[in-house]
Amino acid sequence: MSTPALATPRANHNGVLTCPRPQPAPAVRLVCFAHSGGNPRMYQNWVEKLAPEIELWWVTLPGRGQRWREHHADRWEPLIDDITAALVTHVPWPMALFGHSLGGLIAFDVARRLTEEQAPPNYLFVSARAHPRREFALDLPEDDIDLLRLVDTVYAGVPAQILESPELARHFAPTLRADLALGADYRYRPGRLTTPITALGGVDDPTTPAEELDAWRDCTTAATQWRQFPGGHFYLEQSEAGVLRTIRRNLLRSTGKE
Repeated sequence: MSTPALATPRANHNGVLTCPRPQPAPAVRLVCFAHSGGNPRMYQNWVEKLAPEIELWWVTLPGRGQRWREHHADRWEPLIDDITAALVTHVPWPMALFGHSLGGLIAFDVARRLTEEQAPPNYLFVSARAHPRREFALDLPEDDIDLLRLVDTVYAGVPAQILESPELARHFAPTLRADLALGADYRYRPGRLTTPITALGGVDDPTTPAEELDAWRDCTTAATQWRQFPGGHFYLEQSEAGVLRTIRRNLLRSTGKE
């Protein structure tokens, strides 16, 4: 299937998308989005483990990685517009999306925008993210260490070396703060995709109990499923093998390559 047509891109897409290892004839491309404060290179280990049937791409948000000179995104809708346009311009179909935490919300809204433009993705995976109508806006303290401690209390994912180092905290906190503020700018709009959804979470993650993962069935007219793995909010590393099996099975089935 060729890449669908979409509106002319509004922004320069240099650095937005990375395909670390192109595959000669993949069945599907999987585009990944990281969590608040995260680096999309968190998916680096997946590249070879999903190849050659699944070609991995990832999205880098402004203010990090090779886009470190750019200002962090502070408005939701323009960010979704630019990511959507970049995908249609650069990623061949069939294409699927995977997002963790904030990345799951971004992936969902990008899928909505693609669907509105008659170019729906083949599949959507949302990880460690409750139904999008549920808000997670935090009252963010001004002090960087206090911010990191708050996030660590809620999500249990800030490394101890960052919490214990004012220098590392000053480096890491601005990106985390910007992403949390960006998530607070999101406004849920009722409506359904036509794309299958699999919702994934950690059994020890209080932000994504089973009922919240199951609630994603309200977000699409297509098939949905949910699954929990050992671990908390950042269960992906601990349960990587099971997650990748789930991704591979569903993507190859969705493209008729199983």
